[in-house]
Amino acid sequence: MASTPAGQTKIGFLHTTPKTIPMVDDLLARYMPDARTFNFLDDAVKIANFDAPIGETPKENLLRWAKYARYLEQQGCSAVLSCCSLMPQATEYAKQVLNVPMVQMDAPAVDKAIEHKRIGVIGTVERASFYLKGEIERKTALLGKTVELDYRINADAWGYFSRNEIEAHDEIVLADIKKMDDSDVDCILLAQIPLGLLEDRALAMGLKKPLYCAGKLSFDWVKQNI
Repeated sequence: MASTPAGQTKIGFLHTTPKTIPMVDDLLARYMPDARTFNFLDDAVKIANFDAPIGETPKENLLRWAKYARYLEQQGCSAVLSCCSLMPQATEYAKQVLNVPMVQMDAPAVDKAIEHKRIGVIGTVERASFYLKGEIERKTALLGKTVELDYRINADAWGYFSRNEIEAHDEIVLADIKKMDDSDVDCILLAQIPLGLLEDRALAMGLKKPLYCAGKLSFDWVKQNI
């Protein structure tokens, strides 16, 4: 691995699938061009998550996330981002052993979404929606408020994504975003981190409602906290 030039900021990313690596590389180059990515992948984490009851994070994954995050800190990363939609509980756990900021990559989007009352949630994997719902409930309880969630989880899109038919996947998700925008929600929240890849295309549709997802908001958070 190439050395980092003196003074260059390193941002660490934890992955459970290789598909999120090019996403964060591209986003960091766009929003923090002077920084460098440091990616760590363990797909065994995803396997353990899918073997566990929906909404629960296996204890071994809590420990893995803390260990991996600590490793990224030791490698000189100024912040660590979790890139798995099923790991918000593990991210909260791992924060406790770090001396640098750590965040679930879509957490800043959730924070913006819960400023509204009625949130339209777009996703393709039902399992991921349970973890997102848990985070929304946790955060709104701390604020002493309640929100309403309108879900549109399209498993057909996930099928295309799994077969690497990305354009077919994207067209379905974009159509669901447009339908949600025409409904009575106050904002739209993308339920999975990789859906942030569609941020530009979605905004280009001229949405009437604010759209929140992993993307620019994630790196605004990093720049404010390092």
